[in-house]
Amino acid sequence: MLEARSYSDAEILEEIKEIIGKVVLMSPDEISDDASLVDDIGMESIDFLDVAFRLEETFGISLPRQDFVQRFVDRLGPGVLSTEGKISPQGVKLLRLGFPEVDPARIHEGMNEGEVFFLVSAKTYLNLVKRGLEIARWKPQQCDKCQGTDLSEAEKEKLEFPEGSFPLGPVFVCAACNNMMLPPEFDQNILDQFMTES
Repeated sequence: MLEARSYSDAEILEEIKEIIGKVVLMSPDEISDDASLVDDIGMESIDFLDVAFRLEETFGISLPRQDFVQRFVDRLGPGVLSTEGKISPQGVKLLRLGFPEVDPARIHEGMNEGEVFFLVSAKTYLNLVKRGLEIARWKPQQCDKCQGTDLSEAEKEKLEFPEGSFPLGPVFVCAACNNMMLPPEFDQNILDQFMTES
């Protein structure tokens, strides 16, 4: 694992392409930043899991296990992102926020949910890693319940969370009131922007 520090976008992209190259047995030089990892590189579902695991190991982060569509269906319920497998107008807004690296013209109403996979590129992983790093470095300044400042990082593996809600970043506990503070959810910034614009 690389030491915990700040990375430039170029450093992260270089590491991403190295990892993708190892997974699909290609030279990283053959992988352009914007290439569709499905169409142009030939990645399959299992490859995406392998890449995510290797990125977590390399950068010391946690990434969501579900794809973008499933994460937002879980958060917003069925029918917001798509109807009968076709992306809705609201879904177009969400996808454009979630894939800022993609030409907006490629994301349109009526596209199939399955086509979202074809949007994923090395730049998509760059955005995921940067968000993962933000969350991994998250630390509250004070308790959101009593405003105490004596906070310590908890061993979250020893804590119980509702099924499917294991936090992807550190968890802190206030010494004064024993309040537990969870990191922001992975897609919270996208969801906030979506709610503001809707």
